[in-house]
Amino acid sequence: ISIAPAAGDAMPWYRAGQILFHKRQHAEAHRYLKEALMRNFTPLILAWQELVHDYALSLWFVGDAPGAVEQFRRVLQATPHFAKALNNLGCAEGVGAHRG
Repeated sequence: ISIAPAAGDAMPWYRAGQILFHKRQHAEAHRYLKEALMRNFTPLILAWQELVHDYALSLWFVGDAPGAVEQFRRVLQATPHFAKALNNLGCAEGVGAHRG
């Protein structure tokens, strides 16, 4: 995906990361979502929790389970009832415990 976002705008990076994630191009999605975290975003358009949650998923799919768990927990510290993060944290911790 080729994008030319406005200086500092997180949204094009986030959307590109989502598209790549759904295309199962997880390494590229991770790169774009990580970049989105370093950019500016408007909470009325993009919730910080959604961005960090999706970044955590990208960490999981590139093999960084501890990093994913850390980011899911980060989301839950700010928003304890964020259902997707609760679910995916449970899955990540459960699989991690199973794998040893």
